[in-house]
Amino acid sequence: MPSPVTIAGRYRVEEILGRGATSVVYRVVDERTGDDRALKLLDPGPGTDAGALAEALRREFRLLSRLRHPHLVQVHDFGTAPGPDDDIDRVWLTMDLVRGLPIDRALGAPGDWTVVARLADALFSALEALHDTGLVHGDVTAANILVSGDPGDDPPALRLMDLGLADRFHRARPGVIRGTPATMPPERLRAGEIDARADLYSAGAVLYRLVTGQDPFAADDPWEVLRAHGRTPPTPPTHLNPEVPAVLEALILDLLAKDPAARPASARAVRRRLAPLSGREVDAAPAPARALRPSFVGRADARDAIVEAAREAGRGGGGVVVVLGARGSGRSRLLDEARLEIALEGGDARLLGVRTAPPRPFGLADAAAAAFEADAQGPPARRAAALADALRARGATLLVDDADRLDAASREVIGLVARRLADARDAALVLGASEDHEEEGPVDELLRAGRARIVRLRPLDAALAGRLAASMIGRTGMPPAWGKALAERTGGRPAALVRLVEELLAAGVTPGDGDPGEALLRLVPGADRQARGVERAWAALEPAARSLAAALALVPGTAVPIADLPTLSGEEVSAALAALVESGWIRRVAALDGRLAVVLDDADLARAILAQVDAPERRRLHRAHAARLAGDPRAVATRAEHLHAAGDAEAAAELFADAAAAALDAGLAAEAARLAERGLDGLDAARHAGLVARLEGLGARALARAGRGGEARGAFDRA
Repeated sequence: MPSPVTIAGRYRVEEILGRGATSVVYRVVDERTGDDRALKLLDPGPGTDAGALAEALRREFRLLSRLRHPHLVQVHDFGTAPGPDDDIDRVWLTMDLVRGLPIDRALGAPGDWTVVARLADALFSALEALHDTGLVHGDVTAANILVSGDPGDDPPALRLMDLGLADRFHRARPGVIRGTPATMPPERLRAGEIDARADLYSAGAVLYRLVTGQDPFAADDPWEVLRAHGRTPPTPPTHLNPEVPAVLEALILDLLAKDPAARPASARAVRRRLAPLSGREVDAAPAPARALRPSFVGRADARDAIVEAAREAGRGGGGVVVVLGARGSGRSRLLDEARLEIALEGGDARLLGVRTAPPRPFGLADAAAAAFEADAQGPPARRAAALADALRARGATLLVDDADRLDAASREVIGLVARRLADARDAALVLGASEDHEEEGPVDELLRAGRARIVRLRPLDAALAGRLAASMIGRTGMPPAWGKALAERTGGRPAALVRLVEELLAAGVTPGDGDPGEALLRLVPGADRQARGVERAWAALEPAARSLAAALALVPGTAVPIADLPTLSGEEVSAALAALVESGWIRRVAALDGRLAVVLDDADLARAILAQVDAPERRRLHRAHAARLAGDPRAVATRAEHLHAAGDAEAAAELFADAAAAALDAGLAAEAARLAERGLDGLDAARHAGLVARLEGLGARALARAGRGGEARGAFDRA
């Protein structure tokens, strides 16, 4: 199958990393976040059971998604992509892109036995986490253990990969040959139950290779290798490398015992035997070098309500779900988890929002139409009918995040779609909005009419806050005092809690260790901490980076194409861009028309940055934004806002008038009235009588068309 350009409209393929009998692994760029990922795409060959393979990949994703450990690879997304003939969808998953070498190649000839022991400890700590969830890896090999950087790093950057053969204890079928001959435990070849000790055997075979440079058993015929695993004692490692420490040799030979009962009882028991060489405190959970992706905590009921609506869509029970939550309540994560679960069940779901849709009239509506192949053109009612029909034909689910922040045109379309689906109920529409949103829109109409299922997101309590924090450091639990302190400090908001854990780790504090009160005292309170951090970072930035940061802070959440950045800074931006990406202030994403762009997402960070910028510089940057948008007919209203903020009321009013006229032509009467009123703001009526008359006339016509004629006469009585 030829390499696709993009997968799921989001993952841009850069190169093939590897190809197996049933799948291809690509290096991709997530165009929503700009992150590099590995994407595993099912590619079954002739005569293979594509359905069974798809189910295996679904299972692999479910297994990995429950695990959080610094030495296990993390998965991120799952979905389907059309096959080469568009007749069979092919499933895929994305995971961390781990750049490294197989453990044997990374280590080379062993020289420092402490390094060997620490690598082994990292491997067995990953197996311990896996086994604690009731899973067996099933194929522990040197090729499936990657080491990035220097193997002597402490802790080593080691990841255990490829859980494609992972299974529950005792469920692996004896006698079915699954795995790699060089490390296959004997119990795979005979009747008997398979449990975690099978992984210990395979890991012992990997250690044997690390210390001797060869596998325990070798032969040209794989069956001879398998028979040796079952019958032949391995040559003691010191016969091949006299430098191997006695404690390590004894451990390796015990791991390679033919009888599982003769092996160490658990991965933790192995780590304890390694401790004299590794220097590790085995009973302490490994602290990650950086925060792990947090588990999905405290929102399972909300996710299940959304997934149930998607399931029922095909049976006439779908309809509309509204998700309400305060800022930072985890609403966006919830919608993505629900989309993912629907995909894992084989459903058709798309998640869209203001951060990914083009910032223009009908931006999100157009993105939704493209996602579901709807021929949605013309006025809002026609677009809504086409999109609703496409959703109903597929029994699909459209999830819209930040539905309270849509452009006016998309807001009207989505509102009309909601009315249709609330009655038809053979597709599902999920709208996420802030609990305290101000803009009137489809969410408010649905709430007033009682035509939607309402899901409200509450703050996390102490126990849930502790679980979320523990997942970010690879632990299974958190002392109650820490959970209580974290919940109180963050108001139980998941987003704030995630930031707090990241800041604690950056300050050298591991949540769960010591007294939480003392640990939290080391941090400056939230807003002040961010402001001080920005102030320090600002002082270290070059002028071009400061200018670029301020320009992006003026438009938080908006993707600005990299090609437009010189217009904002007035000079070469590559070094400035690199500095801001490195600082974590901005990230690379896909922008309008697929161009690579950058975005500053955090509104609080934007405010802290703008506090460093004086008024003249802000006005200059607003003019620069207006200049970069000059050739875009879809951005007339946005240009007008920038010119207004720059103090050029006359130029802004001309553009507001043009935008109002275009909105009227598109059937967006309420938006046209708003734009006309905006154009009058700050305009000198005596000096610009003709322009004032035009704006007032547009406003009056818009209000009359919206059925607000009395208001039109009162507000625009001079027209």
